[in-house]
Amino acid sequence: MSEDARTIAIVTSVTSSSVSAIMKNGKNGQAEKGSTAGRIGTFVTIPDGNYTIVGMVSAVRTDANRTEAGADQMTLGHRIMDIQLIG
Repeated sequence: MSEDARTIAIVTSVTSSSVSAIMKNGKNGQAEKGSTAGRIGTFVTIPDGNYTIVGMVSAVRTDANRTEAGADQMTLGHRIMDIQLIG
């Protein structure tokens, strides 16, 4: 799979009707001012060989991790997008 400037996330999990993907850091993966990449309700396309799968972003969450220093200290992890497959 080749990446280009339009790639905003990497697929990490697939079920029969949804996909989870970790958003890339940088230009498209993080919310820039005025950017709609990865917002809830936006449509995304997922290349699959000769086909293109269409989905809608249904949730965006942060994978927060606890540090070894203490359970009360959080470190921000990856931003994860949940995508409902449409067709």
